[in-house]
Amino acid sequence: MSPTTPPRPLDVTALLPQLAPPARTATRLHPRSGSPTPHDNRRAAPLARRRAVAALRSTARVGPG
Repeated sequence: MSPTTPPRPLDVTALLPQLAPPARTATRLHPRSGSPTPHDNRRAAPLARRRAVAALRSTARVGPG
């Protein structure tokens, strides 16, 4: 199976010409199964960084002078 999108069965912009001006080319993502780590995952990496920064801040807190 090829990871491409088949051609549409009808031309929507021919039926609804008002949709032609804002039309853009889109990129479809074809994710592959696997086991991403927080460093491989765009959504998990910021969360992992926030947790690491929070852990560092909590251990580095110094009371008022």
